Amino acid sequence: MQDAVLIVLGDGGHKEQAKRVIKALSSELPNTKFVAITENVKVPLDIFEVAYVVPDFRKKDSTALEAIVSAIHCSWCAFFALRRLRKSYRIRVAISTGPGLAIPILFYCKFLKVKTVFFESWSRFYAPSLSGRVCARFVDKLYYQNKSMAKFYLRGEWSGRL
Repeated sequence: MQDAVLIVLGDGGHKEQAKRVIKALSSELPNTKFVAITENVKVPLDIFEVAYVVPDFRKKDSTALEAIVSAIHCSWCAFFALRRLRKSYRIRVAISTGPGLAIPILFYCKFLKVKTVFFESWSRFYAPSLSGRVCARFVDKLYYQNKSMAKFYLRGEWSGRL
């Protein structure tokens, strides 16, 4: 079984931030395998050894009921994706760059005693994201990219822009 770093990413800025995290880690840990769980995003396979795609955690402009159903469905799919990954890889750390999908996956990883790291999105200046507010309660390490977020993340660290 190979050691791996799990990256949890979404679309847009989350994807770009994940690429930057991988680039930084690749130079420090050259033989590291990267695996991913992502929300309906076309992931470049040259970056990841393997990637699983799950449904969106939260669809924009949905009703409260649709949002709850979507979150449950995504969480269920994420659980099974993580289970499949763990058959081939020993996940040493799970890193998320901020999508809602981070909530169930980092929670599962925490339960499995995998180190968890959450990066609040670089687009956050005045208020934390939903995933940031939830994940801040249980992740091992939380980084925010804008100094104005310090008042929301007392246990977090400023990382600067990825």
